[in-house]
Amino acid sequence: PMYVGIDWATGSGEDDTVVTLMNEFGEVTNIKEFKIKSSTAQAKAIAEFLNKYSNLKKIVVETNSIGQVFYDIVYQKLNVANKAALTGFNTTNESKRRIIEQLASAFQNEEIKIPNNDKLFKQLSCFVIKKLKKGYTYENFSSSIHDDYVISLALCYEAYKNGETVANIGFGFQ
Repeated sequence: PMYVGIDWATGSGEDDTVVTLMNEFGEVTNIKEFKIKSSTAQAKAIAEFLNKYSNLKKIVVETNSIGQVFYDIVYQKLNVANKAALTGFNTTNESKRRIIEQLASAFQNEEIKIPNNDKLFKQLSCFVIKKLKKGYTYENFSSSIHDDYVISLALCYEAYKNGETVANIGFGFQ
């Protein structure tokens, strides 16, 4: 079985839509970015990419903001088996904190293996805790650095951990 996390992009600047796939052993087997400007064309391309896999157990995608539009388009284009795997995820400060802390714990406990990917390493190494009026959240320390690879990986790990259902964190990358 394969698990998938998708972080959507607006299509502006260096923001990318990123799709991360992980196998049953917690190993990331594929990270693919999509830079298509048209939301319809991008969602169609992602569905076509996912439909190449017949063993998708769970696909977790953001559904807030532009995410619901992409979710709906992808859902329409997925084959029947993959439609059953598609799950929405509403990103809030609390849910983002939870999946990032879950991902950090997976690295600490060596429950996840990632490929050598410069963009992923850079984004992981720049992730920090940001204090809010009520609590905190996680984000990259610079507005010029996006979190699309990190969030896609965190959503993918969320799919993996829950796959049975239809200051600096210190990741240490340099």
